[in-house]
Amino acid sequence: MSVQLLFSEYFGIDKRVMDSYGALNICIEADLPLFIDPFLLFASEKDEYVELHDNIVDHLINLRKLAVENPDVDLRLFQFPEIKQNWLGLCKWGNNGKGLGPKFARDIIKAFNGFYANFGDETVTTSSHIEKLTLVGSGIGRDFISDFTTNLMFEYLLEYTQNFALENLQEKHRKIFSVRCSFNEELMTWTPKEFTLPYFYHEEDGDFLLLTPLDILTKDEAYICHSDLKNQFRRITGSLENTSLRETINIYFQKKLPPLAKSRDIEAAVNATILKFPEILDHYIKYKEDNKDGASKVSADKIEKMRKEFLDTLTEFCQAVSDNSVFFDTRPDSYTAALERAIYLKEVIENNDGYRVFYKDGKAMILPSNCGHL
Repeated sequence: MSVQLLFSEYFGIDKRVMDSYGALNICIEADLPLFIDPFLLFASEKDEYVELHDNIVDHLINLRKLAVENPDVDLRLFQFPEIKQNWLGLCKWGNNGKGLGPKFARDIIKAFNGFYANFGDETVTTSSHIEKLTLVGSGIGRDFISDFTTNLMFEYLLEYTQNFALENLQEKHRKIFSVRCSFNEELMTWTPKEFTLPYFYHEEDGDFLLLTPLDILTKDEAYICHSDLKNQFRRITGSLENTSLRETINIYFQKKLPPLAKSRDIEAAVNATILKFPEILDHYIKYKEDNKDGASKVSADKIEKMRKEFLDTLTEFCQAVSDNSVFFDTRPDSYTAALERAIYLKEVIENNDGYRVFYKDGKAMILPSNCGHL
């Protein structure tokens, strides 16, 4: 039995076709811990990516105007479902995530009427960046970055996937879907369009699959993120050209630090200082813009490492399980069946060299916790 864990395996195509097209060979059993990083759109040499970044930022600026001008604005305009068909993100089971619901809508409206009221009016940076909203004090988590970006470039991803499907998949593996993906600014609604997409039949349900270009993906954190801001804080504040502002910020920051400050104390002092001097954010983002050339390579290295140590490892292990047991023929629909599957896994790992795939150069590899169900 051949294990069909990846997109290429399910549709019977060479994975080198995926590499040549530049698309991630997604796992169709569980979300991969990867995210679209909008900064990679901004930093790209591809005009279509830069245009996508501009459109995403413009949409967010328009939302800010709505939030500021109309206190009773429709919350639904600020809500964005998770687009599960790309099989990206963090999910305990399968590919069903939460998306950006009412809480996010209320948080972002509050942010636009408070600390982030000047979003879109920055003068220090080359462009506005949606990641700014996640840096401090807004209640908006990092999941917002990828979910929002994916929603706003959904139409592009659908066209990208359709082109691949028409060129590389058999007709029996394609189906026409009507997808709400285009925002009508006059009607303020999302309107549907039809696309020919890869058809995936999974657990008594059919749906399309969505491909994502590798060169806009990152693992872990976005290039502009809170943890990096904390690490770069003293570099940023120490390089401010305004001497008076630089000294004022440094004095304020030092006063917020207790004796023998621990990591959480430093983070609290950083957040307090930024809330007092919000212009620090723009100088941090300008620093990231000035060093944008490294963003793509850092992300590409992380993605390649993940592909080799996670996808290749998981595929090899699943094939070993298939070759040495009846694990996949046993449905986990009872306690007894689940126990049998556990015993099969134990047998493959301990007695059929299955453990070898989890080691590299003699060291155990740590796989993501949401690697799906076998």
